[in-house]
Amino acid sequence: GADTITDTEARLLGYLIGDGCTKYRSVTFTNADPAVLADFTRCLKELGWFHRVRPPSGHTKATAIILRAGEVRWAKADGPSPLMAWITKHGLAGKSSYTKLVPEAVYRGSDAIVAAFLGAYWSCDGGVLGRTEKRRPRAYAETVSKPLALGMQALLLRLGISSAVCEKRNGNVVSTVQPDVYRSY
Repeated sequence: GADTITDTEARLLGYLIGDGCTKYRSVTFTNADPAVLADFTRCLKELGWFHRVRPPSGHTKATAIILRAGEVRWAKADGPSPLMAWITKHGLAGKSSYTKLVPEAVYRGSDAIVAAFLGAYWSCDGGVLGRTEKRRPRAYAETVSKPLALGMQALLLRLGISSAVCEKRNGNVVSTVQPDVYRSY
């Protein structure tokens, strides 16, 4: 691949696809792991973007980080902010958990870019199950977007890691997008 983004941008894309909200004008990232939050804010600083932290409240233990393009509020009349232009360029603007995809720049990137993206995404929506008597250790990630799951599988295969995309169903969860059955992959 030919890198069209930096390692930092790849990590930021992974974080935003994992635990980010890019559906609305305000872009946020919510996570409870201090190491993940620290790396996320490091990526923002490296790109010259600013943020505001909303500490955990109520029933959640997660911290929300609200991204901003600059120190001052961006006026709509000035056009899209650099942050929103970047979000749009990578196909994340207006996307929900159900419609997020692997960005084209990650597909076109080198193995190092793919690894940076996967590492950040995995720290949000992935995990590792240890060995038991009945099972070998395994890594997993879960999403409600089947196209995203298939994209992740393609990226893993590119790095020489075989994987399977399996459908998981919960019939008792109410969802406006999938009213009868909640599916994840």
